[in-house]
Amino acid sequence: MEWGGGFGARGRLRAELITLLAAGATDFQALYDEAVQRLGARSGLTLHIACKQQQVASWTRPVRGSVAAWGGLLRTTNRALDPADPVRMEVVSRYGRWLGRRGLPGDLDIAVRYHTKELRRRVAMRATPHWIGVARMDLAWALVERARLGRFDPVAEPPADGEALLLALELATDEVTRRTAEFGPDDLGTWPACEVRAAALITAACARSAQAPIDGDVEEALRAIEPFAAGRAVNGESRLLRARLLQAEALLLLGHQQAAEQVARLALALHEARPGRWRGGIDPGRPWLTWARTLAPAGRADARAAAAKALEARESWFPEDSVYLAEVHETLAPLVAPELEVRQG
Repeated sequence: MEWGGGFGARGRLRAELITLLAAGATDFQALYDEAVQRLGARSGLTLHIACKQQQVASWTRPVRGSVAAWGGLLRTTNRALDPADPVRMEVVSRYGRWLGRRGLPGDLDIAVRYHTKELRRRVAMRATPHWIGVARMDLAWALVERARLGRFDPVAEPPADGEALLLALELATDEVTRRTAEFGPDDLGTWPACEVRAAALITAACARSAQAPIDGDVEEALRAIEPFAAGRAVNGESRLLRARLLQAEALLLLGHQQAAEQVARLALALHEARPGRWRGGIDPGRPWLTWARTLAPAGRADARAAAAKALEARESWFPEDSVYLAEVHETLAPLVAPELEVRQG
């Protein structure tokens, strides 16, 4: 039961939260403190403010800290809020995302199981289409990341060949269809679903590039990305950077080396021009890693320096034994090998 301050305080605090969110604010501490004082620490509005506060904090702190912080907030919301409460569902989703992003041994499998269970729960309790859609995308991303990076996880369960990515593609396509009908094909509300669908197509193409033609799938991914890979990033909105990184990966898969290099250079310039971390907590090493990969096939000497920058950025963000560091080492190793051979010779 909420105490102290009553409806008037709740209404004013809610209005202040909406104003801060609309202004792109990054500091919710004073509002949170007042909400705790007037409404109590377990009020739905107080926890909503706490959720936004953790969202912003997660942009700049190492992933391990975000997993711990979201885990603590999840325990609180589980005790205080109804299972169908939107704040609780948002916290559930965000905890699972950061758990998967941590990338410690076993995390990729845990994230898939976690999001599978949550999607089933939301369907069973007849949550709104929005929150079922959020769970669809959470599971799709977890499946894509396990397919993409599972080889670096010593305890990951190898999924049936192609099965997980087919499910990810199905989930993402369903959500693209729903959001396109609600928002339109090129609206920012549709972008997250288009992004995970394109990532699933690109990951599937990478997995079978040696066995079968991949042009159709990769070109389909490029078409999904294209409406979002132009324009300006407003208030630090990360869509433009993420779209360009996917675009560069797709172009490189198709063998369009020069075009991939150009797009990756634009993405890196956009990333480096921002004084702080991107909204959404974008992996700070990814632009450098994508740049290194576009330079490597042409034998560019600066590919090694770019991969080293990616490693440095990820070491500040991920735990030491994360699959995300292993991914950079895989790219860096062949770039360092020729120099070692020269020195040894």
